Amino acid sequence: MSSSSSTGILQQQIIDAIEPPIVALAFEAGFYVLSLTSFSLSTYFLVSHKGLKTRAILAMWITTLVMFAVSTCHLALQWKYCKAAIVSQLSFLLLPDYLLSDVIVLWRVWIMWERNVKAVIFPLLLALASAVSGAIAASEGILSGWITDFTRMYGPSWVNISLLVTYASVLATNITTTVLIGVKLWQHRQLIKAHLRSGTYKNRVGNVFALLIESSIIYCIIWIVFIAVRISDGVELTDIDWYTVLSAIMVQISGIYPTAIIVLAALQNTAWDMSVGKEISQHATRTERHFATPNFRSVASTGAHEPHASGADVERGEV
Repeated sequence: MSSSSSTGILQQQIIDAIEPPIVALAFEAGFYVLSLTSFSLSTYFLVSHKGLKTRAILAMWITTLVMFAVSTCHLALQWKYCKAAIVSQLSFLLLPDYLLSDVIVLWRVWIMWERNVKAVIFPLLLALASAVSGAIAASEGILSGWITDFTRMYGPSWVNISLLVTYASVLATNITTTVLIGVKLWQHRQLIKAHLRSGTYKNRVGNVFALLIESSIIYCIIWIVFIAVRISDGVELTDIDWYTVLSAIMVQISGIYPTAIIVLAALQNTAWDMSVGKEISQHATRTERHFATPNFRSVASTGAHEPHASGADVERGEV
């Protein structure tokens, strides 16, 4: 009787030990497919629209490639070392991915704000804070022997505090950039209304902008949930170890988000040229024809009419 009881307890312990990493691996595999798709799409848009001729585009593609490589390595390590203790040590592998993700988002917001450094100085400082705290957490983990000791599930308190500061800084950075994108969307709507003189404004560029903001908000919400689970770790609300699961998929999500930003930015420029830019151009042409009376033909013949906006103008910040 006691033998069967001991066997049952041992089996339950084995199940409890292998279940969290298996669940985490399943979740991460699903998100890896999304990461692969978003990386492929971003590469397609970068290469097909402008090619890799400029240093900025090449640097962006290399950054997304490094992030995708980190995601691939993380999945491979999850597959090879399917143990909860080892999974927790991989949190340090995620730090470069988080920082590279912030770099791409900051770069895109900087472009949206017409390369205005003052607009992005605050989120840039937050990103630097996350980089410093992440480096401190990694160095403290190495010095304490936590990273190389896979029998210890969680590191010393100061390492955990440094990690939480890093996570909070990343969250604050993305909240700030989301607000900046929202402000730019409002300015964009005012720009279109001023050109079209229309109270009913709806176009594909606005829809892409909305998707951009929605994806940013979702990313921030995921970070809030991840930090909340990290802080409340040890409180078993369900049978699933959600911190292990979220730690596994966060590296994939942090790679999906910036590549989605690249794809949406490309769609935004395309939608502008296909809809808004064309509509403003037609509006300017109708206005020119309306005022091309005999008294004003000489003025019209000189080409002195109001210039229209284009996607390139908006991208350079000339409008």
